[in-house]
Order: sequence, then C-alpha cells, then structure tokens
Amino acid sequence: MPSVIANHWCIDQENLALMLDYDGTLTPIVENPADAFISVEWVEILRLLARHSKIRLAIVSGRSVSQLLEFMQPLKNENILFCGLHGGEIYDIRSKKFLQSPENACNLNSLIRFKDSLLCILKETKLLQQGIVIEDKNYSLALHYRNAEQPIKQAAIGLFEKKFQSSPELIESFKLQPGKEVLEILPKSFDKGQCVNFLYQFWEKTNSVYPVYVGDDLTDEFAFQVVNQLKGLSICIGKSLDETEARCTFTSSYELFEALEGMLY
Repeated sequence: MPSVIANHWCIDQENLALMLDYDGTLTPIVENPADAFISVEWVEILRLLARHSKIRLAIVSGRSVSQLLEFMQPLKNENILFCGLHGGEIYDIRSKKFLQSPENACNLNSLIRFKDSLLCILKETKLLQQGIVIEDKNYSLALHYRNAEQPIKQAAIGLFEKKFQSSPELIESFKLQPGKEVLEILPKSFDKGQCVNFLYQFWEKTNSVYPVYVGDDLTDEFAFQVVNQLKGLSICIGKSLDETEARCTFTSSYELFEALEGMLY
C-alpha cells in the first residue's frame, strides 16, 4: 500500500526522524487518562518501526516519561526515545539515561503550593465530584474536564485561570497551556516545538534526517510549526487543513497506522 510518509522520504539519502504524539494519535482519547493503554496492533507496528535501520523513533507527549513507560511496557527494550511533559524530559530507554530532564526548569515549591490551594478550593466547591480531575505530573499540573457538564467545565476553568493569574511567583516560570478538554500549568521551557528541535539536532549528529511529526492536539501545533521550518512533513489527525499548521491531515489514527504499515511491507 502506498504511504504518504514514504512518498516524502528519500530513503536512500536520509534517515526518517519519526515523532509521534501519544493520546489521540497512538491511542484514542478515553474518559479516564489512566486507561489510555496502547493496543497490541500498535505495539507491533512500533516495534517494527523501532527496529528499522533507517528510522529514528520518538514518542512525544504531555504525559510524564514514567507514565509513557508504564503504558508502553511491551516496548521497553526497543530503540525509542520517550519525550514526556511536552519535551521537558527526554529519555533514552536503551541507555536508561535522560537526554533532557526538568529539574532546573521551574520553581517546584510554587507549583506545590498552587496545587494544594487549588485542591482545597475544588473540594470545597465539590467540583471534584462532578467530573473534574486534577493530574499531578510533578513538574506540571493538568485540569481535565472532559467528563464534566458545561457549567462545571466553565467554573473549573475560571477558577484554575484566576488562581494562576493571582500567583506572581508561578507566572514567572510557568504558563497555561490549553489542550483537548484539558488546561495545564507547565514550565515555560516545556514545548513540543523545542522538543522537535532537540530531537532533530540529536539525530542529525550522525546522519541526515527527514523529520515527520504526527499529532492531533493544540499542543502539537508548536511541533508542526518547527517541522515545517525544517522542511519536513507535519501531519494532523482529525482536523482539516484550514484548522491546523500541519501540511497534511489524516481522518483517524487508523489512517496513520495504514501509512506506517505501508512503509514496512
């Protein structure tokens, strides 16, 4: 089967730098973020991609590296870079070393104080009992509201934003990052576009690479912009071309699966 990715990649001249988002790209969006395990079919296709001599593979996610490793346990011995917290941490699973870590990126004490205060207010207002979920990623904090009714969503978002804007020490090193049914506080240096740049430079040290990034969320737009600047291929899942910076769109993750499978067989 012809593959749009293969059509852009000169396999005889360069390696493929394949960077894939996790939630909404490799897995469907689920009600409970803790249930987003990868399917057997995706495990097998990623294993083959990771073992391809001309492909360099990375998973780029807003989740932490520890979460990604848990979800992708069957791939723990493969040649894959796991990029968590929007690139704030980048882990080489084969060497068991972090190529990039977030320790010096932010004032964690200010985030801890924010989290404790926010949870107290959410409990008092009983928003946590109405579909609102707080996810603590150590270096960032996410407000999930997918399962809440619209008035509850707006109340929780308003509370989150107001609390953030009234915390000067937090604003100094953190930012608000919206996503699909989620609002996140994360260090200003955490950015999927910067992550793409890091990966590109890392892989370019040994061989020329052609960058491809696939994602579906607002946070992936930063990565699309950088890949476009590098004259690579940016692919967005589930949007039309007028809704994204990506230069190509797929209707679903299944279409991505077919495109990747078409490169291997």
